[in-house]
Amino acid sequence: MITRVAKLEPHDAVAPSTASAVDAVVHDGRLPFLQTLLQFAKPNAYAQKVLAGHRYAWGKMGLAYEDALFVADPAAARSLLTAEWQNGIRTEWPPTFKALLGEQSISILQDPQLHSKLRQVMGPTFSAEAVAGLMPGVQQTVAKHVGRWAQQDSFAAYPAARLLTFDVLVNQALGLGMDDDELAHFAKVFKQWGDGFMPPGIDLPFTAFGKGMAARREMTARVQQSLRDPNLGEGVVQRLRDEFGADSQVASDNVIVLMFAGYDTTSSAITYMLNQLALNPHVLEQMRQEQAAVQAQHGNQLTPAAVAAMPYTTAVVKETLRTAQVIGYVPRVATQALKVPGGGPELQSGCPFIVALGAMAASDPAAAAAVSAAGQGSPDSQAGTVQDFRPERWLQPELAKSLALHQAPFGMGAHYCLGSQLAMAELTAVLAELARSYSLTADTDTDWPDFPIKRPANGLPCTLRRLVTA
Repeated sequence: MITRVAKLEPHDAVAPSTASAVDAVVHDGRLPFLQTLLQFAKPNAYAQKVLAGHRYAWGKMGLAYEDALFVADPAAARSLLTAEWQNGIRTEWPPTFKALLGEQSISILQDPQLHSKLRQVMGPTFSAEAVAGLMPGVQQTVAKHVGRWAQQDSFAAYPAARLLTFDVLVNQALGLGMDDDELAHFAKVFKQWGDGFMPPGIDLPFTAFGKGMAARREMTARVQQSLRDPNLGEGVVQRLRDEFGADSQVASDNVIVLMFAGYDTTSSAITYMLNQLALNPHVLEQMRQEQAAVQAQHGNQLTPAAVAAMPYTTAVVKETLRTAQVIGYVPRVATQALKVPGGGPELQSGCPFIVALGAMAASDPAAAAAVSAAGQGSPDSQAGTVQDFRPERWLQPELAKSLALHQAPFGMGAHYCLGSQLAMAELTAVLAELARSYSLTADTDTDWPDFPIKRPANGLPCTLRRLVTA
C-alpha cells in the first residue's frame, strides 16, 4: 500500500535536518499512460506533475510504463548522488542514449574505477585555473560570433548559440583545430546526432536514431583523426590518447561525450538567457552599467579579477541556470537494497529512481522570494513565483543557504558536470559582450520543449544592434 506525505512547503526544505524527520511514506503520482507521454516532450514538467509538490513520489517512466521513485528532497538527493558508487547506485539511460554516447563514455559506463580515472584525466582541462587560461580565446570566439549575429537583420538564436558553443568547445577546450568550413559542417553533423536521441530508437537509415548513429560514426572518424595526429597539441584529447591509446574506444567515446556535455546544454542556456534579457531589458541595462565600471578598472579582458568585479553579471548567469533548468532530472537504478535518506522508502535491487533536479529547484523558498530591483529580498514564498527572473536574489546573503541547497544545474556527486566552469565562462563572456556593445530584441512568444534538451520551438528570432558610442 502506498501512503501519502504532506506537500513540500518551502520552509520545510531549507535544512537537511527538517527533511530527515519526514516519515517513510511516498506520494502516489502514477499517471495514466497517455499523460506519461509528457516525459518525452517536457521531462521537467512531467517530474513536477508526478511529485505534485511532494519530496518523494512513485511515478511511471518510459514506454514500458515502469514504476520509478521520484526524489525531490535536496538533502536526500545530495546524499544519494554523492555516494552513488558506494551505495550500489548506477546510471540508467535508455539504450538509444548508450548507443549514441558510447558504452565507454563517462556518462554511461558502469565501472567506478574507470569512471574515476576518466575524471582524473579529463578534469584538469576544466578546472577553474585552466578555464581562466582559456578565457581570452573564449572571449575572442564569443566576440566573433556575436559580431556576426549583429550583421544580420535577424538571426535564430538557438542554432547560432549552438555554433558558438561548438566553436568554443572543439577549438578552445579540445583543440581540434577546425576552420570555419569544417566547423559549420560538423555542427550540422552534431545536430543530426543530437536529433537521434528523440524516440523511437529504431536503427534504420531513414529514422532519426539511424541518422544519429550515422552522424556518430562520422564524428568518431574525425575524433580518431585527431587522436592519431602526431602533432596533436597538449590538452584533454592528448591526455586521453596517452592514457588509453589513439585507437581506444574509451578515448573516442569520451571526446564525443565532452562535445555533447558542453554543446547542447550550454547553447540551450545561452538561448534561454537571450530570451530572458529580451523579456527583462532592465537586467541588460544594469549589466551595462556594471561592465562600464569593470572596463574602466580592469580593461576589456575578462581576467579573473575582472570577472570577480562583476557580481551582478554572475548573478544573471546563475539566475539563467536556475530558471532554465536545462537538465530536469537524472535517472538512476539501485543495484542493491537501499534506504533512501531523508525519510524516503527502501528500494529493492533493480528499482529505478529519478533525482528530479528541476522539481528540487522549484521547491526552493529563495526561488519564490520577493526581490526588488534594488536587491532587497524577503523569504515570503507568496511574494513571487518560481519563474520570476530576478538576478538580485543571488546577491542576498539571507537567501544564499537555501539557493546552495536546492539549486544544482550541473548535477552533483560522482557525475557532477566536468565542464561547469567552462559553461559559466561562456555565459559570462556572452553577457559581457552584449552589455558592452549591443542592444537586443527577440520574439519570445514561443514554447520551450525540454527533450532531449530545452530549446525554443521558434528558434528564438533575435535582433542585435551595435550601440552608438559618443
